[in-house]
Amino acid sequence: MKVLLHRINGLLSILLVVAGIAMLVSGDWNLTDESGILFILALFQIVMAAVAGVVGQLFPKEGTKLSERAKKVLRIVLVLHTVLNKKAIGAYSVEDASVPRRTWEPIIPFVWLIFQAMLSIVAYLGTSRQQALVLLSLALLIVFFVTSLAWKVLDEKERGTYRLHMVLLPMLVVCVLIGGALLFVMIRDGGREDGLQETKQQLAALQDSDPRPDETVEADEGDVLTPEELTALLRQDFPSEDVFYRLLEQEEDGLYLVAWSENSADVYVYQLEKREDAFVLQAAFASSSITKEDVLGREDGVLSNDS
Repeated sequence: MKVLLHRINGLLSILLVVAGIAMLVSGDWNLTDESGILFILALFQIVMAAVAGVVGQLFPKEGTKLSERAKKVLRIVLVLHTVLNKKAIGAYSVEDASVPRRTWEPIIPFVWLIFQAMLSIVAYLGTSRQQALVLLSLALLIVFFVTSLAWKVLDEKERGTYRLHMVLLPMLVVCVLIGGALLFVMIRDGGREDGLQETKQQLAALQDSDPRPDETVEADEGDVLTPEELTALLRQDFPSEDVFYRLLEQEEDGLYLVAWSENSADVYVYQLEKREDAFVLQAAFASSSITKEDVLGREDGVLSNDS
């Protein structure tokens, strides 16, 4: 059974390399947009399948000592490392060095499967052929993980060192680490979303406020504005017109306030930094990348600006 699993894994690693190459040559890639993730996915798959295949197929069946020629190469590498880094590696005997034995460690396809599944979310950006190759690769990878896990269990039993918890422990550690990272991101993004919603509510409460404040709001980069002053500034920049606006999240405490009117030719962007109940104006400019067609019908609110 173990020999059969070994052959199956060898075949699967070859098929995964072929599927990755097919994905790589199946389209014209533009690394500057989201479709470039598919290019990265294909490269990642080829590298991982090649590494798994080398470790499982080309390494010796049992760990062996290095040949004399390999020892000479290793000595040269160690000397170069010492010269370049001005520091010896430490206690290390070339005579005791050995080539690790071949193995199908399930942790390799397990980690690979997690990251490939996350990257595969963008498969919808590709052609139907690319989508089919992504799904085929995921199916092959799932089988590869199962057969590698089965091979590992049989190998440990054969050597008399089988402990189920020791086989599963590396994968549990990976799950905890990745789960912790995802939880941190969710909590952080949840806090940002709460801040964005709070700002939307602040501006919504001022939509029908007096459109003609007694004093003109003067604002330069770095000035701190209250929500009332911010809405007054928007109305000043679009005199006698209702102001449509949309809030977009930026990194950390940053916000983009995108504004336009029915008759304005351009879309204007106000780059803000949120500070408790106020905003710091970092920049204001007419956007060269956002057009009226991009924002029409997608406003978060409208500031009345009746004459």
